[in-house]
Amino acid sequence: MHAIGGTTGALFAITVSAGGALVLGAWGIVGRLAGGPSAAVLSSATRFALLQALSGLLVQVLHRGGVVAVALLAGSRVETGYAALAAASPSR
Repeated sequence: MHAIGGTTGALFAITVSAGGALVLGAWGIVGRLAGGPSAAVLSSATRFALLQALSGLLVQVLHRGGVVAVALLAGSRVETGYAALAAASPSR
């Protein structure tokens, strides 16, 4: 998509692929969640699940948000590339 639409095309491709993964994952588990017997869930387990999900979201934003911010705010392909390399390199 980058070859066709440039930076906007690449961002669009990332959005479409993330949406596709969400749809595929939801399709895979919806039958198991809807068809199973209902059980009482402790409020502490629900709170733990929510905190775990939010933690995962924050990790994704931390790892990938900088590249998206540079792409949107800087507008330079070179700077976006440097940000992507910096995000991909392991910290030592």
